Amino acid sequence: MKKWSAFSFFAFLTFVAHAEETLTSTSQLKLPSEKIQESSTKLSPSVTLGIGSTSNATLLNNPTPGTFTKVSPSFLIDYSPLEDLLVTGSLEGTLKHFPDSQMSELANEHSIDAKTDVAWFLNDNWELGSNLSFLFLENHIPTVGADSVSAQRQKYYQPELRLYAAWNEDAWSAELGMGSSPRRYLTTTTDIQGNIFKNSYDDSKVDGKVGYRFSKETRLGFKSTLEQKKYQERMAEFTDGLPVTVGSTNPNLVTVTQDNELQLKTKVRTIDLNSILGLRFEKDQVFGARDSVRYKFKQKAAISLPYRLSLEPEVSISRQDYSNFRSDVNDPKNSPLRTDWDTQVGTTLKWPMRQSITLSMQYAYNRKSTNYAIENYIEHVIETGMGMQF
Repeated sequence: MKKWSAFSFFAFLTFVAHAEETLTSTSQLKLPSEKIQESSTKLSPSVTLGIGSTSNATLLNNPTPGTFTKVSPSFLIDYSPLEDLLVTGSLEGTLKHFPDSQMSELANEHSIDAKTDVAWFLNDNWELGSNLSFLFLENHIPTVGADSVSAQRQKYYQPELRLYAAWNEDAWSAELGMGSSPRRYLTTTTDIQGNIFKNSYDDSKVDGKVGYRFSKETRLGFKSTLEQKKYQERMAEFTDGLPVTVGSTNPNLVTVTQDNELQLKTKVRTIDLNSILGLRFEKDQVFGARDSVRYKFKQKAAISLPYRLSLEPEVSISRQDYSNFRSDVNDPKNSPLRTDWDTQVGTTLKWPMRQSITLSMQYAYNRKSTNYAIENYIEHVIETGMGMQF
C-alpha cells in the first residue's frame, strides 16, 4: 500500500532532526547557591529541517495517509542586565506542508510562537517573574462527508500573560501564578445544525505548585490549575445524546476545568525519569455535553547510549468519562455514557553529530478508542531530518 511504501522509505534514513532547544521560563531558574555574575547576552539561532510520513494525518476513523516536510526556524536569547535579573526570549516558527494537493487542503499547518520570560531574584529564596507569549496558528478541522473527507480552515491568535511568585529552599519549594489568555479566531466554523460560529474565548487561570527535593536527583511535586473559559460564541454539542434545541439561547457560555498533577522526577543510574499522575475535572456550563472526569498517566525517560546517542521514550495513557454525553446519539435512552481512551507511545533517537548539528529519528503511535464511534482513530508517524544551531 502507498502509506507503507512511504514508511519503508523513511525507515532507511538513519536519523531525524528534532533539535530541542528548551527554554526554562518559570521558577527555580536559580538555586539558592547560584549567582548571576554580571550583565551578559547570549544569542542562539537554529533551524530544524525534517521529512515524515503519517498513516492518518486528519486523525479520523477513515485513515488519511500522507508524507510531509517540516521547517522550524527558531531564535533564542538570554539577557542578564543585572545581577539578579534574568530575561529569556524565544521566537519559533513551524511550517508543515504536505506535497499532495488533496492532503495539503486537509492537514497543512503553520504557526508562530514568541515568548518572553522575566525572573527577578529578590534573595536566595524568593523569586518574582512573568511569562509573556504570543501564538499564531493556522491549520484545518477535518470532517467526514457522505463520500469524502473535507476540512474547514482554522486560524487564530492567542496572547498570554502569566505572573508568578516562587519560594525555594534546599528541600521545599512553592509557586503561585495567575494568568490571562484571550483566543481570537479569524475564521469561522459550523456546528451540527449548520450554524456559523467564531469560537473565540477569554481564558483566565490560577495555578499553584508545591515541591519537595529528596536528593539532588529526586523531586516530588504537586500542581493544581483552575481554569475558566468565557466564550463569545460556542458550537452546539450533544447533551444526553440529543442535539441542542434549534434556536435555544445559552447565556452562560462558560467552561471550568481543574487539573491536578502529581509529578516525580528521579534518576536510576544513567536513566532520567519523569512520571506524572493526573486528574482533571471539567464542568461545561454551556450545554453540559463536556462534563467529565479524566485520569492520566504519563512516563518519560532519557537514556544515554554509547557513541553519544540518546534515547527518549515516552508513553501517555488517559481515560475520560462523560457525565451527560451518550455514546449513540441515535439511541440516547439505551446507549451508555461516552468513555474515551487516549494512548500515545513514542521514542526519539538523537545523535549530536557535531557541536552544532543534531540528527535524530522519531516514531510515534497515537490512538483514540471510544464508544462514540466516529472519533476512533489510529496514527503511526515517522520523522527524519536534521537540526542545526548557528
